[in-house]
Amino acid sequence: MPDFNGTFTVASFDGLKTVLDNFGVPEERRDPAKLQGASVTIKQDGNNFSITTTGGLGQTGTNNFSVPGDYDTELFGRKVKGKVAFEGDALVMRGEGGAVIKREIAGNQMTYTVEFGGASGKIVFNKS
Repeated sequence: MPDFNGTFTVASFDGLKTVLDNFGVPEERRDPAKLQGASVTIKQDGNNFSITTTGGLGQTGTNNFSVPGDYDTELFGRKVKGKVAFEGDALVMRGEGGAVIKREIAGNQMTYTVEFGGASGKIVFNKS
């Protein structure tokens, strides 16, 4: 099981425009540049997670969940419910309505992949 513990800050992003369009994000909230400076703090204790998001395209807040299990979050300002599980070394949330959120750790980076409506976008975070 990978270690997701740490604070991560947005380093880069790619392919989010179509995901945001497909997700129905209002025009005034679609600027991916608003992700700059956003951070995510993950506290992992075995299969128990607490993820706190600050800044970015959604609200600031904390989600607590266990893997496998149910997952409630906000994605680009919209509530998403689904199931979360490990798929290999990736932490994957599959939401009702087809949204997929995948977190993967490689060295000091976390890649956050969002898939929705046939589009895929990535946000790369550096560990602080």
